Amino acid sequence: MLRKIAAVIIENRKILLVREKDHDFFMMPGGVVEGGETDEENLRRELFEELRVIPVKSEFLGSAMSRMNDGRELKVDFCLVKYSGTPEPSSEIEDFAFINSGYKSGGVKITKTVEDFLIPKLVGMDLID
Repeated sequence: MLRKIAAVIIENRKILLVREKDHDFFMMPGGVVEGGETDEENLRRELFEELRVIPVKSEFLGSAMSRMNDGRELKVDFCLVKYSGTPEPSSEIEDFAFINSGYKSGGVKITKTVEDFLIPKLVGMDLID
């Protein structure tokens, strides 16, 4: 089973999601843990590769099970992240957006794990609208 660390970045009661090139759905920034990486090393590498920002603080929020497009099981560990820098899409990321629980009215498509697990959790914690 693969394991992904997903960065939960909140600004103005909205969560930052990214969209990879040639994909329709927005998802959490972050990525699969490689080799002997620690969670902090993974967050640092992935956030810099995807958004050119550097995490300065992270806090574990919870986990959810998911599946990769190829059917492999994926455990997603969500970490609330504070960062330094200004987000800008780079590497495989084409776009990013800050959304709240009313994202559907804007026509934004998000991954099932974000929709079913993360958004309800953040709304319940009163972190996003």
